[in-house]
Amino acid sequence: MTFRRALGFIGVAMLSIATVALGAPSAAADARLVSSSPQDGTSVDVAPAQVTFVFDLPLVEGVNTISLSDASGAVIVSSAVVPVGSSASLPVPAGLLAGTYEATYRVVPADGTPIEGAITFSVASSGSTTATPQQGASAAPRPDVNSRAGDAEFPILPVALVAVLALALLGLIALILGPRGRHNRYDDPEASR
Repeated sequence: MTFRRALGFIGVAMLSIATVALGAPSAAADARLVSSSPQDGTSVDVAPAQVTFVFDLPLVEGVNTISLSDASGAVIVSSAVVPVGSSASLPVPAGLLAGTYEATYRVVPADGTPIEGAITFSVASSGSTTATPQQGASAAPRPDVNSRAGDAEFPILPVALVAVLALALLGLIALILGPRGRHNRYDDPEASR
C-alpha cells in the first residue's frame, strides 16, 4: 500500500468523523416542557379554568391531546387541542371537586417527534375556577414523566464516534496489511513484457 493511499483513507475517516460530529447537534434540539399552569405539584385553592402546557418549540396543529384524570385514574376530560404557538390548553369542566388530579399531554412540536408527560396538582376546595397557587409549590415539571415518546436518553454521539473511529482503524490496518503475495501484472514491470 502506498503512502498516498493510506493518507486518502485517513482523510475519508476524518471526514466521516466530522460529519457525525457536526450532524449531532440537530438531535440535541429536543422539545421540552417549559412550564404549566397549574404548575406541577401545586396545590390550588380552587379549580383552574384550564390546564395549559408551554413548550420550547411551536406545536404542530391537529395532533395534540390533553387529558385530565382524578386520583383514581378515571378520565374526567380528554380532548384534541388546538395549539397557540408553543402552548396548548384544555378547558377544565366546572364543578371540579377537591382532590388530586393528573393532567397528561401528548403533543408534536415543530421538530416532528412526539413528546408526552404529565403533571399533578391538587384542588383544596370545590367551587369557582380561578387558580391560586399556595406558597412553596414546585415550579418545575417532574423530570421522570416529561419525556420524549419512546426516547431513552441514549448517548448517540459518543457511540457513533467510537464506531467510526473503530471502523477507520480497522480499514487502515486492512490496507496496510492488505493482500500479500498477490501481484497485479501492471505492478510488475517484468510481467508487462
